[in-house]
Amino acid sequence: MINVKFYLDKADKSNRYPIHLVLHSKNSKVKVATGEKILKDDWDIENQLVENSDESYKSINKFLNFLKKEVEKYFDTELHTNFTDKKIKEKLSTLISSRRENTGLNIVSEPPAEYETKSKITFVDLFAGAGGFSEGFLQAEYGNKYYDFRLASDINENCELTHLARYYYQLGLDAEFLRQDITEPDFFR
Repeated sequence: MINVKFYLDKADKSNRYPIHLVLHSKNSKVKVATGEKILKDDWDIENQLVENSDESYKSINKFLNFLKKEVEKYFDTELHTNFTDKKIKEKLSTLISSRRENTGLNIVSEPPAEYETKSKITFVDLFAGAGGFSEGFLQAEYGNKYYDFRLASDINENCELTHLARYYYQLGLDAEFLRQDITEPDFFR
């Protein structure tokens, strides 16, 4: 059984507190910096989330939830003999550094004002891969319509990381990603 929690470390010079992940399992305790910093008043310690008073709270909360799910998934799928502090830390560091590499650009956080007069066509991208289908729709407009990206799905972990980096962190879209086999009975739920 594992326990994944987040905590705030000591504040930096600008009075922002780094968010750290701490993982407790039967035989180990691992701490890793997430790379995110917030004001202390923006942290909801009970729910382990950033409150919406911080302008980037959605992005940070989504990332924290992603990290927690990935750690839980790792413990569910790996052989128990692989659970060394070093391997756990490497897995977390890979996820965190992948996000850092892909968050330098924030093109859009809200649909442009011109879209208020246009009607939207909602779409999902199944078997999404790296997201070429989604890119095409996001760049396309037809008459008085634009395309609203809601969900992508693929079975591959790298596709999920690419999706999060591009559509959530870079473009600021709320499009979800479902990493699951489409043939599983609970997929459509």
